[in-house]
Amino acid sequence: MRTVSRLLQLAAFGAAIFALYLFGAVRYPTDPALEQTASFERHYRVIGSFPFVTSYFLFTPKDYDPARTYPLVLSLHGASKRSFEAYHLTKQAIQQANECFVLLPMAPPYWGWANRDGSVAALAIAVDILDDVVAEYSIDTSRIYVTGHSMGGTGTFAALSHYPKRFAAGVAVNGYWPPSEAAKFKNQNLWVFHGEKDPIFPLELTQGLVREIAAKGGDPKFTLMKGVGHTSLPAYRDAALWQWLFEQRLGASPSAN
Repeated sequence: MRTVSRLLQLAAFGAAIFALYLFGAVRYPTDPALEQTASFERHYRVIGSFPFVTSYFLFTPKDYDPARTYPLVLSLHGASKRSFEAYHLTKQAIQQANECFVLLPMAPPYWGWANRDGSVAALAIAVDILDDVVAEYSIDTSRIYVTGHSMGGTGTFAALSHYPKRFAAGVAVNGYWPPSEAAKFKNQNLWVFHGEKDPIFPLELTQGLVREIAAKGGDPKFTLMKGVGHTSLPAYRDAALWQWLFEQRLGASPSAN
């Protein structure tokens, strides 16, 4: 009887995992809009905790040549799962100027990339996925970048803080990170954007972090988006941002050009 009971438990567990995969991981209610990811391939990945399956979107340059190396942008979505920067990077004008891979991992439901106390949450999963992509494709590891808005902005700060030797530069938009962590950014290529009227993460918090980074010897770029609330559109439509980003190299001194 114990053996039968055990088999029934395993079968129930397996059925739950399959159902989660079929109805949860295949499409979350808050997944990116289909038109935003039409040019991406979707992949699935098993993880070690609930919901046990997550997914990510990957954009590959149109004429990908494994004999070359390409930069990669890790795009961390916000709590709504929207990621305008990932969609924008796939546009023809951006790709013609800077062919690149775009990696858009999906955080499991109700997970943040990082916590406001500075600890890492789903970001560790995103970095594992990044490792898989780097191992499979011809990626220039000196030109891996990270960016995100809102929850993704917080994740961007976390990525530079916890994985300082992985990313050549980061662009954080309307995010938050504790000023006590400022010293970790002093040698990072960092551009921070924040909306003047952001009601989610007050501007003063980000300004305080930027001041602390500068006080510690860093040279972060900062752009105040005047009259803007909690949106990333003005930042990612700034052509100067992309020119600056793709000029950065891992190990190079922070550049404000």
